[in-house]
Amino acid sequence: MKLIRWGGILAFIIIVGGIVSFWYFFADDMLKQAIESSGSDAVEAEVSIENLDISLNPLGIEIKTMQIANAQSPMRNTVEFDRAVAHLDLLKLFHGQVIIDSLAVEGMRFGTQRKRASNWKKKVEPVTPPDEGESMLDLPDVQFQLPGVDDVVQKGDLITTRMTQQIQVDYDEQKALLDAAFNRIPTAEKFSSYETRIKQATSGKVTSLENYKQRKQELDKVHEELRADQQAIKDVKLQIGNSKDKLTADITALKQAPGKDMDNLKAKYKLDESGAGNISQLFFGPEAKYWTDQFLFYYNKFKPVMASDEKDKRVRATGRYVHFRSDNPTPDFLIRDAHIDVQFSFGHLSAKLTDVTHQMNITGKPATLTVRGVKLQDMKSFAIDGVFNHIKPGHGKDTVKFKLDDIQVDNIRLVKNDRLPVTMTHANIDWIGQMVLEKELTSHTEAQFNPVTFSSQGSSTLGNILAEAFTSINTFNVNADIRSNFSKTDIKISSDIDNQIKESIKRHWDAKVAAFQQKIRARLDEEEQKIRGRIEAEVAKLDQKKLELENKLKQSEEMLKAKVDDFKDQQKQQVDQKKDQKLDSLKESLKLKLNR
Repeated sequence: MKLIRWGGILAFIIIVGGIVSFWYFFADDMLKQAIESSGSDAVEAEVSIENLDISLNPLGIEIKTMQIANAQSPMRNTVEFDRAVAHLDLLKLFHGQVIIDSLAVEGMRFGTQRKRASNWKKKVEPVTPPDEGESMLDLPDVQFQLPGVDDVVQKGDLITTRMTQQIQVDYDEQKALLDAAFNRIPTAEKFSSYETRIKQATSGKVTSLENYKQRKQELDKVHEELRADQQAIKDVKLQIGNSKDKLTADITALKQAPGKDMDNLKAKYKLDESGAGNISQLFFGPEAKYWTDQFLFYYNKFKPVMASDEKDKRVRATGRYVHFRSDNPTPDFLIRDAHIDVQFSFGHLSAKLTDVTHQMNITGKPATLTVRGVKLQDMKSFAIDGVFNHIKPGHGKDTVKFKLDDIQVDNIRLVKNDRLPVTMTHANIDWIGQMVLEKELTSHTEAQFNPVTFSSQGSSTLGNILAEAFTSINTFNVNADIRSNFSKTDIKISSDIDNQIKESIKRHWDAKVAAFQQKIRARLDEEEQKIRGRIEAEVAKLDQKKLELENKLKQSEEMLKAKVDDFKDQQKQQVDQKKDQKLDSLKESLKLKLNR
């Protein structure tokens, strides 16, 4: 018994007991504080754990109620879970490697309410989601008010108005020319005097040569005056023709003017469809931008867990673990298998992660993610598959594909705007997409809304038109293409809802413009027909006057010719009578001489 050193045994018992006591009483709290401190520094937000227990056989850690606060919203958590159990490889832990063989997380939830505000030391500017701040839709200032008919007719630069004014000017000019020409033609009294003078010069017997000369001189004078008046009549006829041609051309142009004005007005008041904006971009663009920024923010936070693209930096005067080749090499940190139960309002998601490490070049395996929906409500299926490949340092590529079928949503307010509150009262959505992260993020998603119903009521003209358009839509699709280099994000949203909205606006506008044009056309036709009817009546009078002048000219020409012919016959007859009388006298004288 003297060989037993009771002092040494006692010291051993005290040391082991101290270690066990320390482990039992302090290890849990120390690890809890270490996780909270390092976790907070890593995610730059408060990390809190309600309780942590360490088990030795097998080595494991159980965490109850862990919360990671939202640094941008102190009264909300980014993520929270009820329980997490991790089993570690004890032998690897002695080698400075944290190898988690299995990890199970239960009751994970996102965006939960906190009982107290986060007291994270660093203040982060809060980011307000689009549906909580300003409206996603800034209605374009499209003017849907048309001017009054009187304003357009009286003040507008209309061809019809200009033509009615011009035709009046042309008519006044032509009337002045015609009046001057008509003043030069002989009156009916003058024409009657011509007949009297011709009759006096040509009727009765020519008593002598002197009498003949006087008659002939008078007849020539009448003839000269008549010829001058005939030329005046011809000039009037020519002026009538010119005036008629001018006014007829004006009338033709005036007839065409209302139609041209309608074409011009249609072009002037044509709706600029771009003024209605890219509705899908306005509706879904800010939301896509917000969630893209959120994704990139947290991706950067958790990226170090899966990737270490930078080369190891050697630090002098410090030790480091050297990984020698082995049949089963292991990194410094590895989660071989993780199962996470995520709770949402629409059901549970079962997520599985494998081979999660920041040293994939050692494992030679990419990390994988599989998410499936369980006991879903208002959704037929939910599937996400991801591959995070950073096997080659500096050339990582992360690919995530998702497919959600028959998502049923109700009463989703797309636009929080007094001018146009738009609510999607119900929709069934099929949504697929893919995201690829290399040096930058590229993403393409497609969503089909079928069927879909909207409720909307606008307080402006455009708002009412859009509200009416939304109520007529029962299906549409949305395509989103996102590209981001982590400092600048470019989002392009396209959808056939744009064409449906624009077509509805166009139909409304075209109907309004058509009614407006009909009123304008009626006024223009009235103005045009009024002035055209008066001018056409005057032109018809010109035709009648021209016909009267032609008849008078023909009559005077025939009358003048006939009187002159009678005068010549009378002179010849008198000469012949004198010849006959002289011959008879000679015959009588000769007969008397012969009788003697």
